[in-house]
Amino acid sequence: MSKKIELLNPGAVLTDVDRTLLNNNRQLSEKNQEAIRNYLNECRQNPQFPRLALCTARHPAALINTVLPIFAELVPESVHVVCDGAMLIDAKGKVIWQEAIDPSLVKQICRDVESLGGSFAFGNGEVFYCGNAFLEERLEGNEPIEFLPSITIKDEESWTTTLIIVNHLNEAVEEYLRGLKDKLSLHLQKILSTFNHQYYYNLTLDNVSKAKGLRKWAEYYHLNAENIVMIGDSENDIEAMEVGIGVAVANAKPAVKEVARLVLEQSNDDCAVACFLQEILKTMAKP
Repeated sequence: MSKKIELLNPGAVLTDVDRTLLNNNRQLSEKNQEAIRNYLNECRQNPQFPRLALCTARHPAALINTVLPIFAELVPESVHVVCDGAMLIDAKGKVIWQEAIDPSLVKQICRDVESLGGSFAFGNGEVFYCGNAFLEERLEGNEPIEFLPSITIKDEESWTTTLIIVNHLNEAVEEYLRGLKDKLSLHLQKILSTFNHQYYYNLTLDNVSKAKGLRKWAEYYHLNAENIVMIGDSENDIEAMEVGIGVAVANAKPAVKEVARLVLEQSNDDCAVACFLQEILKTMAKP
């Protein structure tokens, strides 16, 4: 693979999280942890080394106790693309830039969805506020994420978010969301959950995408977006892969593999990201 990576000549590496960096148990394997540590330590010693960061649909509240701690320990100033491209944060969760939905609209959507039999969640700061059905389901999962019922929200500002998750879908909820999309120019993305294997929607402002997030990230670091590797597996990675250099893990969807410039032999369960980073280390070590 080293020869292929030499040909890619990456200026930086962004990786998706779910089904790419995390295994099928939604965990960061020891091998991936070690590879990230080794890679970040090399970056600290050599400023010319391609940067490494996350590019994920997850909100910071779903990262601060899972993947971000390694970055916070070794490169706390590093910047990451989150919320499907709607936000840039540093490794400690501080917001650098965001495309936020109006708080009053967030409140209305969440209440409407729940009245139709659906449920919702959205991140604000280090917590997720949830509808009742979402909360009951997630509390059973023992995830290292703080989930709170939306009834605990005391001020309007706490309804501020960049992405609303809508699940427990039914026909009425889906019809309502389609109407919102047409009326308010919101972006809807239907995704299969790695938690309960049911479909849910990510709802963001219409101009939000991982591709936009990648460009913002490149702009922040004064890099050429076309030289940034994007490692991914799902449809919401495709636009970013087309902007930069697409790399697909072995378990990626067929449509993702079609646009990728390189398809890895390893899947997320085989620590594909670790293998890719190790190959970059080998390539950069060559005289």
